[in-house]
Amino acid sequence: MTLSEAGRAIDRLRKHLTADAVRLDSLAESFSLFVYEALQDKLANVDLRLLLHDLSLEQFPLNGLEAENLKRARLDQHRIARAFVAWAEGHLQARTLTRRTRGMWTSVDGPFPYVVDGAGLDAESIGLVVSQNLYFPQESTDADRVAQSIVNFERMWFDDATTRTVQDSFLDAARALFQNRSPESVYLRILILQSRFS
Repeated sequence: MTLSEAGRAIDRLRKHLTADAVRLDSLAESFSLFVYEALQDKLANVDLRLLLHDLSLEQFPLNGLEAENLKRARLDQHRIARAFVAWAEGHLQARTLTRRTRGMWTSVDGPFPYVVDGAGLDAESIGLVVSQNLYFPQESTDADRVAQSIVNFERMWFDDATTRTVQDSFLDAARALFQNRSPESVYLRILILQSRFS
């Protein structure tokens, strides 16, 4: 499938996240709160296993990179973060690799199997925002290929020598996005209020 046929990876992912999808697995360099916002209406009953690259939480903020600054100003980060945490407490498991990898993929396990190789759940690789980097996600609906991706994911997920849980620190980082502790979060709320009344 060529890029022009596929469109943005996030649009294809939305199409395959049907109401009867069982689970979403993602091996990702980082995670963006705004990817959750874009998929929110599809995730109500879907469980997510998120396997992050080593040191991802230390290097990448959950509210995105520079390319997402515009989205931060336009969207109510506090509202999205609260909704995300409420959903994540019942549906998300987060682990991180203890070894380095360059691999990324996201797969949907359900009646309509789907995998996008080369894209995680960060806004850049999945095409939610324009990126300075080049990404060439390869998409497939072949059941055998999706099943193999899930097997590979689970080999890492259940190997304590390769991964470790970051569940608590991940959720704490998400909660921090709706707590008014820093001047940055106060400034963001001012921007949002100004945009609503201008």
